[in-house]
Amino acid sequence: MKKLIALVIALMLFTVPALAEDTDFIAALEWMHDDVPALAEDTLTYTHPTHGYSLEYPAAWLAVDATNIDQYIELFNNNEISFTGTNAPTLTNMKDQIVGQDIVVLVDPHANNLLVVCADMGMELTNEMFQMVMVPMVVESVKAQAPGIEITADGTIQEMGDRSFIAVGGNVNISGIPAEIMQMYYLEGTMMYCFTVTLTGAFGAEAAEQFAMEAAEVMFSFTTGK
Repeated sequence: MKKLIALVIALMLFTVPALAEDTDFIAALEWMHDDVPALAEDTLTYTHPTHGYSLEYPAAWLAVDATNIDQYIELFNNNEISFTGTNAPTLTNMKDQIVGQDIVVLVDPHANNLLVVCADMGMELTNEMFQMVMVPMVVESVKAQAPGIEITADGTIQEMGDRSFIAVGGNVNISGIPAEIMQMYYLEGTMMYCFTVTLTGAFGAEAAEQFAMEAAEVMFSFTTGK
């Protein structure tokens, strides 16, 4: 349990950008519930080198993990690539967490991001067990780390294709900036997969809403590789 709590807090505090007003990732999932979406043709496939899970993501995004973060830092430092909201100092600050927690960061051209991480919990957890035992602990820990957060999802089950995800997240004001972070948990055997969606308002509601839809599509494409 301590492993899960530490992981959740690390993800919740990973980044806190401003949320475009009226943008709702859960709403995007519910809108897609009856019709599994298809990503645009111009996509890439990411496969985790150790855990084997895969997902498709738009080719316009960056996929940064422990194996390539140094390469991306060098490319940014040499001005060989340019990406709004992402640069060498940002990745350098993230490096210890990305490597230490084995986090995969998918970021779009507007600084919105989707984090993916998984962990072997050492025991099988059902959705009901997670909701009853883990969610209250996670919520209280999040409240302690982010004072004033308004929890809008406290273990809600969201159906995505043939999988059920558990949603935990909420809205918070940090230094006067409104933010929302939504975490989606998927449990399979002893493995826990966590997707953290962060939306920014830097380019307006339309860009944030587009990312919400694309992030949902990426999650629909997710396979465990087992």
